[in-house]
Amino acid sequence: MRWLFALALVIVAAPARAALDSELLKAGMAACEDLDYERGLPLLEKALAESLTREEKLVAHRTLAFCRVALGDEAGALNDFDAVLRIDRNFVLDRRISPRVRKVFDQAKARMPPPPLVVPVATLPAPQPIRPKPVWKRAWLWATLGSIVVAGAVVGGVVAATTSAPGPNTPATLTIEPH
Repeated sequence: MRWLFALALVIVAAPARAALDSELLKAGMAACEDLDYERGLPLLEKALAESLTREEKLVAHRTLAFCRVALGDEAGALNDFDAVLRIDRNFVLDRRISPRVRKVFDQAKARMPPPPLVVPVATLPAPQPIRPKPVWKRAWLWATLGSIVVAGAVVGGVVAATTSAPGPNTPATLTIEPH
């Protein structure tokens, strides 16, 4: 049974080996590939305490999960697969991986919250420059002119009404006396 896990490690770790810079990670993976899980687990955990790249963290957690399944620690493997899925939500196990490992991975995948809903935002047209309205198109101008006209008509009507009666200086009553 242990050789199945070693095969899983070889299948998954071979392409990623070139991108690894951490010596602890390399040593931990080598120990797990040699089926020495008791030596490999502490090395991988120490490697996680280092400053690792995203890809190195992914490899470390994935390898820890495989080793923990091989040792019977499914709860620990579940936590490591959770970490793998937090790093890469779209991570998929190779189809040649053991069903026992796949079962734990599927449990971790089922515990993941759904991805956030992304709603595309419509692009807005470019704003047009704001041109001020001409004065003759503004309502306040016509309201003011209308008020002036009405006021003029009222004043004119009042003046006309008060001065229409003949008075002492109106031409009808003006008398011219010769000297």
